[in-house]
Amino acid sequence: MSAPASILAMPGPRVFSMPSGANFLHQLAQGVYAASDAGSPYGLSDAMVLVPTRRAVRALSDAFIAAHGGTGAVLLPRIRAIGDVDVDEPPFEPGALALLSPRALSSERRLFDLCALVQARLRASGQNAALAVALAEAEALARLMDEAHTEEVKTFDLALDEFNERLSGQPDHVKRATLFLDIVMQYWPEHLRALRGSDPAAYRSAVLRALAQSWQETPPDHMVIAAGSTGSVPATANLLTVISHLPKGVVVLPGLDESLSDEDWQSVEQSPAHPQYGLSRLLAHMGLTRGDVRPWPGTREAKPARTRRRLINEALLPAQATADWAERLLRLAKAETLAPAELVRTGLSGLSLIEAQNEEEEALALALAIRHTLDDPQKTAVLITPDRGLAERVSAALWRWQINIDDSAGTPLDTTPLGVFLNLLAEAACAPTDPLVLASLLGSPFCTLGLDQARARARAGQLETQYLRGVKRFDTLFALCAEIPEGADLRDFTQNLCAAFTAFDDLKEAPVADWARAHATAAALLAQDDQKSGDARLWCGRAGASAAALLRTLMGDADALQNITAREYFHLFKTFSHQRPVRPEGSAPARARILGPLEARMISVDLVLLGGLNEGSWPAYPAQDPFLPRALKLDLGLPDPERRLGLAAHDFAEHASKQKVLLSRAKRAGADPTIASRWLWRLQTLIRCGVETEKEATAILAPDADYLMLAQKLDQVPPDAVHPVCAPTPKPPLIKRPRSFYVTRLKTLIRNPYAIYARFILNLEPLDALGAEPGPAERGTAVHDALEQFLRDGPAPDDPQAAAHLNTLMVKALHNQGFAPHQIPAERARFLRAADWVLNWECERREAGWLPAMLEGQGELCVPGPGGDFTIKAYADRIDRGVDGYAVLDYKTGGFASPAEVYAGFDPQLPLEAAILEKNGFMRGEARIQGTTCSLGYIKISGASTPGDFKALEAGSKRSLGEHISAAQFQERALDQLRDLIAWFDDPSHPYLCQPRAKYVDSYSQYDHLARRSEWASALENEGDST
Repeated sequence: MSAPASILAMPGPRVFSMPSGANFLHQLAQGVYAASDAGSPYGLSDAMVLVPTRRAVRALSDAFIAAHGGTGAVLLPRIRAIGDVDVDEPPFEPGALALLSPRALSSERRLFDLCALVQARLRASGQNAALAVALAEAEALARLMDEAHTEEVKTFDLALDEFNERLSGQPDHVKRATLFLDIVMQYWPEHLRALRGSDPAAYRSAVLRALAQSWQETPPDHMVIAAGSTGSVPATANLLTVISHLPKGVVVLPGLDESLSDEDWQSVEQSPAHPQYGLSRLLAHMGLTRGDVRPWPGTREAKPARTRRRLINEALLPAQATADWAERLLRLAKAETLAPAELVRTGLSGLSLIEAQNEEEEALALALAIRHTLDDPQKTAVLITPDRGLAERVSAALWRWQINIDDSAGTPLDTTPLGVFLNLLAEAACAPTDPLVLASLLGSPFCTLGLDQARARARAGQLETQYLRGVKRFDTLFALCAEIPEGADLRDFTQNLCAAFTAFDDLKEAPVADWARAHATAAALLAQDDQKSGDARLWCGRAGASAAALLRTLMGDADALQNITAREYFHLFKTFSHQRPVRPEGSAPARARILGPLEARMISVDLVLLGGLNEGSWPAYPAQDPFLPRALKLDLGLPDPERRLGLAAHDFAEHASKQKVLLSRAKRAGADPTIASRWLWRLQTLIRCGVETEKEATAILAPDADYLMLAQKLDQVPPDAVHPVCAPTPKPPLIKRPRSFYVTRLKTLIRNPYAIYARFILNLEPLDALGAEPGPAERGTAVHDALEQFLRDGPAPDDPQAAAHLNTLMVKALHNQGFAPHQIPAERARFLRAADWVLNWECERREAGWLPAMLEGQGELCVPGPGGDFTIKAYADRIDRGVDGYAVLDYKTGGFASPAEVYAGFDPQLPLEAAILEKNGFMRGEARIQGTTCSLGYIKISGASTPGDFKALEAGSKRSLGEHISAAQFQERALDQLRDLIAWFDDPSHPYLCQPRAKYVDSYSQYDHLARRSEWASALENEGDST
């Protein structure tokens, strides 16, 4: 280390640089420590150090402690974050200087106020002024103004003049741009003056310029060091210039490439996308050349590190300088006294690349590399990526080994349990009777409604399964509550739910503040439990503080917006809750971290992972400005979008120059192919210029451990470990087997015994879908109910009022089955077509001597079996009485079995109902009928092109000899088949097979997944019928 105070002994301007790849903070702390007054206990604390980010502030504090030796107390220098590039970094407020400029509006307040102005302009021009549209336009305007304030552009007059010339014949979006520039030039400044506020970017620039002027006029008597900034913001560049001329001022630049030739440097000055472009602009602003910049004292760059840095910088040269790459590589090798191939191997030793097939594979490979590094308890790793999807996938992959990685971006509020709860509540305010939203809300751990967690979960589950699943049959929460019996615990629970939602009762279109207050009130009512109030449960911890701050913002800063609907409030809350990060509570420093490229500046670890190196991800594509074309932005002095690429390239070069670096990319994003990052492509091309074969080029970037192969094999099951599952053959004991069935279940027992096993032996009942739409089953039930009511209480079928009465009954039945008002007209039209046929058929039926004897009668029959008596039960849709006996009829709104299927035993419902009628009879209340059946038939009511039909089984079936099969023969055969079926399943050795008959496979069986049918059925079906 140089002698103490040596950096201050040099004449100004004092501008230093540390090479890319150096341990920036460690070297900086060592240098500042050495330059401080060692004889004074306050020597170090008198200094002020300005760094780009708050993370760098924390890391530099640790570096100073390490430089002190780690023992005893030490008074650290004042370390402040000056901010760089991103406006979201808080403005630097150097004491009283902050009062020299109007205070900055919060980002939310500014966005709301801009949104209100945008909506006014949209309405005035007759355009869509919806809140979502206005918010998007306001965000784009805010970005434009930030760019203007950052670059200190004062007016958009040029833009208006240019646009006025172009307006004739231009697209609508160009014409609209003038409206929004009007906001920027006139209305918004007036609005800020009225509020006595300023834009955040303008405020930061004003404060930094005031600080620079103050220090220029009255230089501080303490050491001031500005380190790590590239001066991309003009106000920051101005401050750095002033600091470099202070008597005790020092500027330390990150990664200035002093090895570039003057010719290359000139090309860099014309290439905004080059990593050195920002530093070249800063030096030009400071009136310096590269020769005026000194190396930071004490920095020693080993030959491999220097070679790595020069190779990375060579790979990122402007395109016009790379036409003779092979020749340039020879010159570089000569300067390093190495052969080109050795130069590449030496320089890129420790730098490796993973090219995964997909994003999941990339994340798993990176997680494996991090885990491998952490196996050494002294080592650290950092994943640097702007791709939040990759960061989340890596974090999730590490959980399989219980590794908790510190993700600096935190978790968006809307993905935390509290954020999910609040968003669901806001959505429920839009649709309080949506079963899916209600069930999701009730499933939140915050929704306890005055009960402890266990009882609240039990009540919520009960409400869901009994009232929210299946077809919705309530229009309001109070109607839902009315369906629950008085005195039931579930009714009290639901009444509390209704009470919470009364907070929204008077809000149709209301101010944002009113919606936010109602939101907070309802949330507190839902969240109270048996121990704590809702407020005590909700607004605690990091997530609670963030949510409370958001609601306060909506209550206090959104008054400029006009009244909004519940749906608009939900969109607003969801948008802002997604933008608010929630970071974990303070804990011991993690050895593995995920950082963005900006905040990773100046950080040094054992393994650096640069992930997501694809075009559009890193570097990101320049954002399209909806208001100004690129050429006009440049004319106005706004930054070239390529400058962002240059800053990103500088970050990449800095990180890639570290000692041990793992680069990664995925060849596909979802189903789409990706393009490798331009930096990665150029580096690979440079390597190929230095070696003879593609194999050598690939080997140079191969990682020490094949993480990609490990990722591919991690979840791979060896072929010899795969044991295909066989079809299930459950054989429960006789005592567990059912001893009674409704006749409609016999069809299932015959065709899919496993479904009977699952439903009645395992007692697994499928859940209906949440808020299911009414379908064929509900339509069929409505037809049954309407016809039953009509035949029981309605007029005669030949009555002139019969059709109207039947129509009225049908509409009522459809409503009772959950059909919404907008669905009923289509169903009613279908039924009207069928009604005419029904009435005509009823008249013909009566003329033929048939009259309804019983509707929806109930009966049963006991049949002896080897395991004991077996009872079959039935509800007969309709039994008619004729001259020769009874007719057992069944209504169908869909398909029905053929006579052959019935005779073969695959659908024995009607014959067995005839057997019950003959042997025991059917009852309806006190009425009872018994007798011989002479006819079996289906009444099909569809309302289609053929609106209805009647099929009698005995009329449509013949034996092979040609005679008709009578109803009695159907009945006797069905009883014989039933006895055989009972005997078969009374044998404990006979299994309940899953869909054993290939011809009668049920594609919609609700138990196929339980039987794992898809794993074994194909082979059996290829062999034919498994019976």
